[in-house]
Amino acid sequence: MRYLLILILSFMPVWANGDIEAFNDEIREDQSVITYYLKKSPDVKNLAVILQGSDCNSIYNNQFVLDNFADLTPDTDTLLVDKYGITQSLPYTNGERQDCPKEYLDHDSMAQRVQDYVQVLDKLKDHYENIYLIGGSEGAVVAALLSQQLDYVDATIAMNGGGQYFLDDIYFFIEKSVQAEHHEEAKESFKESLQAVLDGQSEDYLSEHGKKWWQSATKIDFQQTLENSQNKILVIQTLNDDNVNWQGAVDMSKRIQSDKVEFHFIDGQNHYFENEKGERSAAALRIIIQNWLK
Repeated sequence: MRYLLILILSFMPVWANGDIEAFNDEIREDQSVITYYLKKSPDVKNLAVILQGSDCNSIYNNQFVLDNFADLTPDTDTLLVDKYGITQSLPYTNGERQDCPKEYLDHDSMAQRVQDYVQVLDKLKDHYENIYLIGGSEGAVVAALLSQQLDYVDATIAMNGGGQYFLDDIYFFIEKSVQAEHHEEAKESFKESLQAVLDGQSEDYLSEHGKKWWQSATKIDFQQTLENSQNKILVIQTLNDDNVNWQGAVDMSKRIQSDKVEFHFIDGQNHYFENEKGERSAAALRIIIQNWLK
């Protein structure tokens, strides 16, 4: 039996980019190239797939993700898949950027990411006895979407994916980042900007995302996606997360009836698993995941 577990966690800084090979042999229906990276060792029968969040960066150049989320289990190859229009030639940067590729802005979406992962994994799956996938933030949602689609996925770990609907995450973020007297004004302003993008009335990109991304993100029901998972899925959510609606995740945990879905909440940490001092509790998180996998 093959297992596919979505892994985005490992906290030993053992990754070296030189160990990984870039591939451009998978072509989408529109003839664009899927860029993916495979760290491959001889006689390894396990594959870990890392799914990054929503930033405009090449996962190949995200050293934090690689140092902290690869090699969670021994004797495991690692697969990375870049988003539409992005390759390792794009330098890494924190926050919003001015040089985000237009191809990415126009074509990237969660739905597109799912299609890309399915295409690459369908090619690679027969080479492995055990395939593992973990996703964080947007990657958590993409991981869950994959888990309801691929019958060879055995277990999924979805970290800090927020509540049932993405718009609730947006409004939660607004409430945490804007002064209380401006909450409604900020929400209305966002709604107007979003509707203009969805209606094609605005050529602007909203938060480094284009029309296709927002169309995809606003249609997803995270709770239903979790309930439809074909495999065991662990949802990890920190309770000091101001980026997504952590309360929505708590509420979902009370509504979901599926015995395939398990929730684990971590108090005192933010979206990046940092405490109030900015320190990451990497070792504790690693133990949570490894114990669950056992």
